[in-house]
Amino acid sequence: MPDLEEVGAEVDKELSSSMPEDLVGSLEKSLHKMREQAQTSEDKLKKLFQDSYKAGIKRHDALVEQNKALTQSLDSMSSYQKKLQAAEERLNNTQTSLVQHLSNLGNFLGKLQKAATTKVEDVKMALEAAQSWSE
Repeated sequence: MPDLEEVGAEVDKELSSSMPEDLVGSLEKSLHKMREQAQTSEDKLKKLFQDSYKAGIKRHDALVEQNKALTQSLDSMSSYQKKLQAAEERLNNTQTSLVQHLSNLGNFLGKLQKAATTKVEDVKMALEAAQSWSE
C-alpha cells in the first residue's frame, strides 16, 4: 500500500506528462487511493483500540479478583492476629500468676527450712510465746 509521499510522486509524474483530461482522472485516482488509505488506517486504529480495550478489561477483572483475594487474606490474618494477641495476654497473665505462686512457695520453703533447722527447745518456747499472745 503506497504512502502519501508515493501518491504525491505519482501525481507529480502524471501532471508533468499528461493532458488536462488525464489530469482530472489522475487526481480522481489519487484521491481514491488516499481515501482507501485513510479507511485502512482508520480500520487498523479501531482494531488496535478494541484489542487494547479488551486487554484492559481483562487486566481490570484480574486486578479486581486479586484485590478480593488479598482483602480476604487480610481479614483472615487480622482475625488470627487478634486471636494470637488474646492468647499472648492469657499466657502473660498465667506467667504472672505462676511467678507469684513460685515466690510464695519459696517463702514457705524458706520458713519451713528455718523451722526444720531450729532446735526443739526454741520451737517449744516459740509455741508457748504464740499461745500467750493469743490469750
